[in-house]
Amino acid sequence: MQVTDEEEKKKRAPRKDWKLIIVKHVKPMLVRIWRMKIPINLRMIFYNLVVEEVIGNTPSDYDTLSDKTKFARMNGIIPIDAFVDEVRQTFENGYKDDGDFESSDNYLDGGINYLRDASDDYVKSLPTWYKQKNYLEIWIEKAAQYRIFKAYIGNRHMSVLS
Repeated sequence: MQVTDEEEKKKRAPRKDWKLIIVKHVKPMLVRIWRMKIPINLRMIFYNLVVEEVIGNTPSDYDTLSDKTKFARMNGIIPIDAFVDEVRQTFENGYKDDGDFESSDNYLDGGINYLRDASDDYVKSLPTWYKQKNYLEIWIEKAAQYRIFKAYIGNRHMSVLS
């Protein structure tokens, strides 16, 4: 039995309307996650769309989502800084704007206050798990998810390992 072109077309998945996906799914998802003050990356959006069965869990859908969100950011459909980038780092060269430097009097006052408050600050600086036999660790699969978990745990002195 020979398969015709018409039968083959019926078997293929329908073409995705990526503009509709960005506007109807990605933008509202970004707003929900931003309200929780969680940094978000593209992979998190991708897996949410997969779970909602909007797109497939395929490398080609991930690559297309990346291209389409790039286009959406460049054209103001979603904010340019919508996603955190865990891969690239900024390295400061140590120079600050002259207005950022403090006067010598303020610098000395800060040192005096530091020494005066040292004993109280030392106790406050001890981690929650100091001298505890057991402590908590959070293990995650992807290092890119570190900031998301860190936002949830706050200052609870838990280790996050990837």
